Amino acid sequence: KRSGSCSCLYYEQTKSGGGNMDEIILTKQYAKNAVPKIDKSEVFRYAGQQGEADDKLQKRLEELIQKLEVSYKVCFLRVEELPFEHESADLKALLEEGNAVYLFAATLGTSIDRQIAKLQKTSQTDALLLDALGTERIEALCTKFVMDMQSNEISRGNTLTKRFSPGYGDFPLEMQKEMFKALDIGKRIGVSLSDTFLMSPSKSVTAIMGVQKAQAKMDMEKFCSHKCDKCQNEKCQFRK
Repeated sequence: KRSGSCSCLYYEQTKSGGGNMDEIILTKQYAKNAVPKIDKSEVFRYAGQQGEADDKLQKRLEELIQKLEVSYKVCFLRVEELPFEHESADLKALLEEGNAVYLFAATLGTSIDRQIAKLQKTSQTDALLLDALGTERIEALCTKFVMDMQSNEISRGNTLTKRFSPGYGDFPLEMQKEMFKALDIGKRIGVSLSDTFLMSPSKSVTAIMGVQKAQAKMDMEKFCSHKCDKCQNEKCQFRK
């Protein structure tokens, strides 16, 4: 189904026979112009650039942007509670006041991995920049998706928590297995999981968000999807 308002395509698959909207896996493919434009300062931050990048690096990044090949795909599920057991106190705290949960996975596809691998044979600097560009793009895709879901929840009088992924806090990376099972990620958006719980394509993300009743209009409208403000790692080089 084509949405008339957000420049993306929707596909849906019923997860169970109940027909409940909260039991449907949805897949979205965003048009390139639907995702926030590239933030070059973020790219250089992810690349570990200290201070302002010189003209040569700026020009090289612009050339890489012109050749960038990505797709923007997300699959997600809205349920009343998590469909698997876990022992993460951090995640329990995030979801404890909620009335529903989103699980989602996002990816940029395989093309950018091939581009990075090719550049690693000719220019480590270019490979590093493109890798950082991919990180900025997958974060931009997640931000777009989260803001879309926040807009949907406003009509229900709800707001969303920050997103939380396997590998954060005390939520082990091994829980990727449960995320893949719940969302059927391989089939929906073509992402696979290795024996060490790493995803391929590499520029992919899985995450969980809680849905809570908004206490005030401000809670709904003043929503920030960035996760640095809740992160406890104050020495992280990527911290904003």
